[in-house]
Amino acid sequence: MYFLKDGEIVEGSERIEIVVRDAITGMRLPPLPQTRDVTTNISYREGRLSYRAGTQRGSAGWASCRTRVARSRGNPVFVEVEYDYNAPALDNGDKAYAFQARQSVGDRVTVGAGVVTEDAPRPAGSKYDLFGVDVQGPSPTKTRVTAELAHSEGSGPDTW
Repeated sequence: MYFLKDGEIVEGSERIEIVVRDAITGMRLPPLPQTRDVTTNISYREGRLSYRAGTQRGSAGWASCRTRVARSRGNPVFVEVEYDYNAPALDNGDKAYAFQARQSVGDRVTVGAGVVTEDAPRPAGSKYDLFGVDVQGPSPTKTRVTAELAHSEGSGPDTW
């Protein structure tokens, strides 16, 4: 049984694979996709993943079973799960906005600017603002030069 980091999983959003990585290079070998209600069970509300009874063998010579994923030929085996989830804790009046724009000036120079702002109105909330500009252009040595300037400020316990 595996407990996912987040509860309140969006039903049907999960992608579950068993992945073998080469012990020497760490390269990912061809994965074995898992199928909900065939090889795995998932509790969407609790964020809990479990394997159904029985053992399956993958082409890499490794086995997965209900309670463990075994190592094979010295290669580590992982269960990888991607999913969407509802985050009700974020629906507390917090606001966050971001904007970025970039414009070419002629054929060789690009100018950009961006802003990020967060505001948490709770009693212990925090406020954070970030502003930035950048310019890209050629240099005399046929390379490209990028210059960036940014300023940020914030207040509150969640700001660093």
